[in-house]
Amino acid sequence: MALTRVGRITRTPGLRVLDAATAALGPASQRVVIGPAVTAPGVVATPAEKQSLSRQTGALAVDMESYWVARQVAVRGIPFLAVRAISDALEDRLPPFDEILNADGRPRVVVRASSIEQQLADQSVHLAQIELDYTTQKQGEWRVTADRGRMPSDRGSLLLAGNVLVVGAAERSAGQAIIRTDELAYDTRTNVVQTAAPVTVDIGPHQLRGRGMRVGLNQGTLRLESNVNGQFIP
Repeated sequence: MALTRVGRITRTPGLRVLDAATAALGPASQRVVIGPAVTAPGVVATPAEKQSLSRQTGALAVDMESYWVARQVAVRGIPFLAVRAISDALEDRLPPFDEILNADGRPRVVVRASSIEQQLADQSVHLAQIELDYTTQKQGEWRVTADRGRMPSDRGSLLLAGNVLVVGAAERSAGQAIIRTDELAYDTRTNVVQTAAPVTVDIGPHQLRGRGMRVGLNQGTLRLESNVNGQFIP
């Protein structure tokens, strides 16, 4: 929990508000820290940035919303208290949100499945009837579907198998690229999908076949690795 630092003005809520909030938390109140917070105009991602902001403001926590609420209620004389559950500590580095979220705040990667099961033995995750949507900054949207998938415990990849279908806009192509294969590995860190299995690629009226493939979803690039042959219709 943190008292809210409103711009250059620090407003301290009355003791009754603090007492009521503490009572509502019950036993969890033993883990509560009371002190000033600061609202930042953007994500404060690195430990160095957090430490610098703390030295400048004396704040114990940072968010991106409380100031705007506090400013409105202060004008109306309404008691205000911001209660925050802190997910990242001072020493934690936040992920690059511009790679995870679009400009409108929607996630770049969305995974849906008819069932999701986590295996206790190795902490891997098994999925069935998968749909994966990925939105790039420049190339538009890609969709990947498969009968089943497995995500290892490190969550660094998603291994797809069974009727794998990839649909998206390939670089410099006049139409959508439709890719079919039996197995595919999606690297969640680099947004690259690849396989060593036979592949069929349809781009407009043209078709390519080969063995092994690498697709850079961010760049919209597609490369077949070997045994490549195709049909091109003028």
